[in-house]
Parts: sequence; structure tokens; C-alpha cells
Amino acid sequence: MKTSEARTVVWDGTALSEHTVQHVHRTDSTVLEVVAAGICGTDLHVMAHSGFGGPDNVLGLGHEILGRVQRPGPATPVVGGGTIAAGDLVLVVPGKACGRCTMCLSFGAHEHLCPRRVVHGFSAFRPDGAFPLGGFSTEIELADDIAVIPVPEGMDVNRAVLGELVSVAVRGAERALGHGRPDIGMGTLLGGTAAVLGAGPVGAVVALVLAAAGLEVTVTETNEWRAKYVGEKLGLRVIVPEPGTPWLDEMIGGSPGGLGFDVVVECGGVPELFTDALTLARAGGRVVELGHFIPNGTVATDPAVICRKDLEVVGSVLAPPTAYPKALRLLQREDLAFDEIVSSTLTLAQLTDLDLVLGERDYLKRVVRPNG
Repeated sequence: MKTSEARTVVWDGTALSEHTVQHVHRTDSTVLEVVAAGICGTDLHVMAHSGFGGPDNVLGLGHEILGRVQRPGPATPVVGGGTIAAGDLVLVVPGKACGRCTMCLSFGAHEHLCPRRVVHGFSAFRPDGAFPLGGFSTEIELADDIAVIPVPEGMDVNRAVLGELVSVAVRGAERALGHGRPDIGMGTLLGGTAAVLGAGPVGAVVALVLAAAGLEVTVTETNEWRAKYVGEKLGLRVIVPEPGTPWLDEMIGGSPGGLGFDVVVECGGVPELFTDALTLARAGGRVVELGHFIPNGTVATDPAVICRKDLEVVGSVLAPPTAYPKALRLLQREDLAFDEIVSSTLTLAQLTDLDLVLGERDYLKRVVRPNG
């Protein structure tokens, strides 16, 4: 068996620290040099809130992984079929369903909803390298059955590393568009309107995807730096809500006919935004809740709003493997401003600075370049 050395950054419940580990590779596994790894909002929630990780449960984080194949192994499926070879640039599909539970056997297309699903990049860490390292590492050995998808030739790293993020956005956009009321001719159609609440990485990408699908998109964002960046760099229409002002009424008044929006996607992860979404949606419209993968509090709402406006309210979480090829096709489109999503990069050493990681607010998307 081959042995190699890797540097990795892990979370122990209070701090991020860098370690050097020795891998003893399994004979059938795939080994990747990590080219870039995105810092997901979930990673930030883990670091910001107690209850995740601890001295006896150190976590190897980083699931948005772009890597170059050092050694391919038969234990790694390839999305869409085919094979991978040493030197290939691949995107990791980090989730793995069990394939045996009722959800998997009855609703296989929704394998991302498997209750036993495990994720490469959100797993226990041991200094002896016995468990798979997260993406915040110079090198990783993929856990068995974790799939990859080859990146199209010539795609820029800052685009390719967005593959997992864009896949989640594709799923959210499909939830926004995938409905209709044929009995009364209602539904979200080409040329429709959408409001995206929250212009973080997911919200910004959802807005780009919906705009690419032909919708007229309005984005809200309270962080003025981010609102300006998204407006100027991504070419999106952005509104900065002013507390104490009738901004919701003004948004509705500015929609076609003053009726509200065909679809509203909540991406900010702030509970109050859910009630704002219900307000902004027109009668017969749809609300997609995408921003609360990790619980962040509750909010009181009036069910009568949903009933009397005849709203469709749906959730969207994660992405099935079928979303990844769609994401990579979108990332190949030069007319979409994906080059501007990554606004800063960090080294492994910088990643251990918790004040920098959690304290900085003026950015859109950050990625780690473990190998420089």
C-alpha cells in the first residue's frame, strides 16, 4: 500500500488547526490533489455555533472539492459513466446515499434525501488519517462510493470549484420553476418575475440561473458591500431593504400590476425572510425555502396568508447527482458572470485564523487553495 503525507485544517469545536497526517491508501481508492475547496455557509455555521465538533469529535470540513486525480480507483463512481485517469480535473459529488433504506428504494431519484446520507467533507478526523480528510487539505483519499464528475477541458478553477454550489442552485431554481396550475393557466413561465431574498453565494447563483431561464429577477441584500458587488459584478437588480421603511410594499408596487412576484426564493437563512417571502409572492405564486439547511431560529407566521393567496410553499435542499452535469454546462456559459462569484481566496494558514474566517463580512464567496 502506498503512503503519502497531507496537510489538513480541522475543527475541534472551538478552533481551526492545521495538522500533518500520513495516509495509508487503500488499494481501490481514488486519491486527489485538492486544487480548490469552497467555504460553504454550512461550514461557517459549524464554526459559529456551539454543538458541532469537540475534543472527541474533531471534524474534517470542506465538501465543495475540486481536485486533480493522482490515482484513480475502482471504488469511485463517475457521474454520467465513463472513467477517470491520473491528471484529470474532477469535481467531487460529496454526498452518498445508503441505497438500502425505504427512501432510496422507493424514490431513487431523490437519493440526496436519504436519511442515512453521509458527506465527504463533514466527517470525523483522526491524526492517523484513518478517516477521509475534508477538502481543506492538500490531498484527500475519497471514501468508497463518493462520486466524481470530470470538469470540462479548459474551465477556469474559480468557475469549476463552484460546481457543488451551482448544483444546489440548480435544484432550487428547478423547484422554483417546476410547478404550474394547468386548471387555471397559472404558473411560473418564461418572462415571469422572481424575487431572491439574500445575495450570498447561493442567492447570487440562484438569481443568475433564474435570469438565464428567462425570468426578471430582483435580489434583496442587507449587506451594502455585497449588494453593490452583486449589482455591479453580476449585473443583477439589487434592493437594500431599509429597516423601518415600507420596502416590501415598494417591491410589490414595482412588480407587474403591483401583484407581487411569481416566485420568491428565500436564500438568506434568516427566519424573518420566510414571512417576507410569503408577503412578496403574488396570489397563486410559489415560495421556495432554500436558506435554512441548518436551523437558525423560528418565526411566527399566519397560515391564512398561504391559504388566502393560494400559495405553493416548497423546500429545496442539497442536490441530486443529476444536477451536477447541468451545473457544469451552466458554468461553461461565458455570458453568465460566474467568474465574479469567487471574490477572495485563502491559504490553509489563513483558514486557521477564526477571526478572519468568521469576522470578515465584505465578500461574496471564498475558496481555499490548499496547495497555493
